[in-house]
Amino acid sequence: MPLLARAGAAVLFDIEEGNKLLVALDYVQPVYSYGYFSFGLEDNLLDVLFIRAGTRISVDTRTPPEAAAGVGVSLKQFDVRVGINYSYKAVFWSQDNFDSTHIIGVQLTI
Repeated sequence: MPLLARAGAAVLFDIEEGNKLLVALDYVQPVYSYGYFSFGLEDNLLDVLFIRAGTRISVDTRTPPEAAAGVGVSLKQFDVRVGINYSYKAVFWSQDNFDSTHIIGVQLTI
């Protein structure tokens, strides 16, 4: 089980009716590894469409930076909320070499 300490802050901006922007910054310190900063943005449109982007930068120069972007859709009918999320994450090892991951998630809230 990974052990870590996390400290951060988030601010929610009400851009206009039905459009909210969340800005978040965290510092994460694992017990057995180097710490890193995480920064992210999420645009919430009508509580239905969510557009996200973020980055993770390590304080250790040997760990490559990561960037991620994604989109989510969440629908609520009666007291049940169903959502599906997709994100793409890239790890930049060097200028010519990077790894990528596609992540799909399903959410059900009753």
